[in-house]
Amino acid sequence: MRSLPVNFDVYQTDRLKRNNDGSFYAFEIDSYRISFRKLDQEIRILRIRHSARRPFTR
Repeated sequence: MRSLPVNFDVYQTDRLKRNNDGSFYAFEIDSYRISFRKLDQEIRILRIRHSARRPFTR
């Protein structure tokens, strides 16, 4: 998590996010899926979810 702002090019866009404008990213670590959004001045962590669960849908 600490390397998130430094090594940003390593992460892929969030494939489960609908209408992704390219600012939503996700990665998995230790069976957890972490979704975040990169804005101009900040990085917001949106969701931390265990990867064994089904994707969140509305």
